[in-house]
Amino acid sequence: MRTFAILLLCISSLAGCSKSGKERPVNCDERMIKKFEDQLSCNGYPGMYTVLMRGAYQGKAVYFVETACIACNTAPPSKGTRCDDTEVTFGSRDHLQQVTVVKGCPN
Repeated sequence: MRTFAILLLCISSLAGCSKSGKERPVNCDERMIKKFEDQLSCNGYPGMYTVLMRGAYQGKAVYFVETACIACNTAPPSKGTRCDDTEVTFGSRDHLQQVTVVKGCPN
């Protein structure tokens, strides 16, 4: 009987633990998606869309919005934003490494 009481006490104490009230920390990708969401578009001019990209510049992540349009002759971005909201001028996309899409358009 004593063993049953100890087991019941352990189960009830573990069941009382809850993650409610604790918010999951927002990572930088999520923050930047929210920051730039009004600039992102998948339904503009046919064949034109704007996506959020991330690359490494001088060893740190930088986020930028890139417009892709074959017929528009748009210039690639030369500025971006770091996680701490500082603006960075990287001059050319060629100076970026590990460029990936953070939020793009569905195929």
